[in-house]
Order: sequence, then C-alpha cells, then structure tokens
Amino acid sequence: MKTILRNLNRVSRRTRVVREGQTGEAAFSLIELMVTITLLSFIMLGLLMMFNQTQRAFRSSMTQADVLESGRALMDMITRELEQVTPSHQQDFLIGQNRVRTTNFFAWLSMNPSYNAGFDEPQLLGMPGTTYRGQPNVQDRRTNIVQRVFFLTRQNQDWIGIGYQVVPQGWSGMAGTLYRFSATNRIVSGRLDLSDRFNLASEAALRDAAVGRPVTNMNRIAEGIVHFQAHTYDNRGLRLCPDWPDPFRPVLLPNVETRWAQFRNWSSGIPSQADTFFVSNAVPAEVELELGVLENTTLERFKAIGNAVAQRNYLSNHAANVHIFRQRVPIRNVDTAAFRP
Repeated sequence: MKTILRNLNRVSRRTRVVREGQTGEAAFSLIELMVTITLLSFIMLGLLMMFNQTQRAFRSSMTQADVLESGRALMDMITRELEQVTPSHQQDFLIGQNRVRTTNFFAWLSMNPSYNAGFDEPQLLGMPGTTYRGQPNVQDRRTNIVQRVFFLTRQNQDWIGIGYQVVPQGWSGMAGTLYRFSATNRIVSGRLDLSDRFNLASEAALRDAAVGRPVTNMNRIAEGIVHFQAHTYDNRGLRLCPDWPDPFRPVLLPNVETRWAQFRNWSSGIPSQADTFFVSNAVPAEVELELGVLENTTLERFKAIGNAVAQRNYLSNHAANVHIFRQRVPIRNVDTAAFRP
C-alpha cells in the first residue's frame, strides 16, 4: 500500500511540473509531432490515390460493359434482319427515260463531300504497342470505313426495304450516329423502288445534319459509330469483291455488280474499298458485318473539341477506346444459280 501511494505522489508531482511549463518526461517534442503528421499525411495521400484508381477502374469497366452490351444488342438486331434477305427476281424498269434497277442488297461507300466529308475516306487509328513493318517509332494502324447498307426482305405479300446509314457528328465527321430506314412496298409484281427511296432518305438525312437540323426521316439507333462495313461472300465462302490485289478474285457474276470505290485522298498505303450490288435473283450467301463503337466518355470529349484537325488527332490516338464487333451472317434465301458465271 505504501508503494502505491508513493507512485501516485510521483505522478502528481510530474503532472504539476508539466502544467507549470517545465520540461517533463511525459511531453512530445515538436520534431516528433511534425514527423507523425508527415507520416499520417503520406498514409492519407496513398489511401486517396488508391481510392481514385479504384474508382477510375470501376468507371472504365462499367463503360466497357455498357458499350459491349449495347454493341451486342445492335449486332443481334442487324444480323436477325440480314438473315432474311430475299432476292426480288425483278428486272430493270423505266421511270420516264431513266432505267432503274431493283437492288436486293448493296454495301456502298456513299461518298458525298458536300455533307459527308469525313466518311469518304478511311480513318487510320494508331494501335499502341504495335510497330508498322518493323519500324520502331511508327505504330501499326487500324482502318475505319463507313458504308451505307441496304437489303430487301419479304413478309407474306409485302416487300420490306431496310437500310442503315451513319450520319456524321462533330466537325470532322469521323464519328456518327447510326440510323435505320424501313419502308414497305405492297406491290408484288411491277416496280420495286425501295432502294432508291432509302438513298433519297439518306441524302436528306445528311443534308439536315450538315446544317444542324435533326434527322426525322429515319430512326436513331446508336451513337459513336466509327466503323460500319459489310463484306459479301459467295456460296463457296469466297469474297465477291476482295481488296485489290487478290489472286483469288472470283469471276464476275451477271447479277452481281462489284466496283472499286476510290477514296478522295487515296494512296498506296491505304487499302481500297469494294462496293457490291445484287440484283434479280442474286443475294450474298454470307455477309460479314463489322461494327466499331466508341466509348461514351471518349465520344463526349471528341464532340467537345471544336476543330476538325484536333478531332482527327484525338480520335487517331484513341484506338483502344473503339470496340469492334464482327459477325458472319449466313443468308437463308440464297439462289445458288446466281453464282454461276
């Protein structure tokens, strides 16, 4: 008991000394306090940085999940319609003095520099981590191409024309909004001009977008489209119009028109683009559809840039933010006689 009382007296005297401003063993020095605060600051900064990285990774994964989900849904919708392409067996007809062809299917690089300046030439996107032909300081590049696609389907006695057109967004026209066109012709025999109606609607949509008016004659499907291309194949699995030069190019077919679309700023370093048109009893046996969708965050930054050159430079350095969807679609209503020369 005496020992406990003696210790309490010592603590009481030491506390009284500290209160009076005298140096005591229980006090912390200023250097110790500064070191402690510095260490705590570093710990808090590290935790904050880790939290920011986690948030950024979470937002990026959510953005990619949204793009993948919407891209797959869009591809499923288009491929379900493509499977039902039907040959019309319609011959040419006259409207006044003009001969018009009933087109069953076409994939066309519709070049119109007046109001579609960005899509009449390919867009090359650098791919990080790659080299072009062994050159250490030059990246390999991906080529984005935008086509206009149309095809005929049939339900009972009704012919339905379905078309897809990408209308440019922004100053450079390198990214756009995908629109869907649909029209019905109830005339089973005679004039079938749904492909011409789609082309007229596409030109009107491009004119409206060029002057800032909303597109009202087609249905809006998806934004941020930077690549939309359809490759056609015959019943042997060969490309009907492959990129030039190709030693395995098949012979020309009577009801399949193939032509080379020369880009406005075409050069030997940019691959050529093939357009295909199917009439009468011809439709492709298979269609390989490619779709490139830009992430929403990158698209918003792209649209916020008010200069065409800056937009091109920005998008060319963000190939990693473009998600490519590709699917081979077999056509059900194929007339194999159309592939005989």
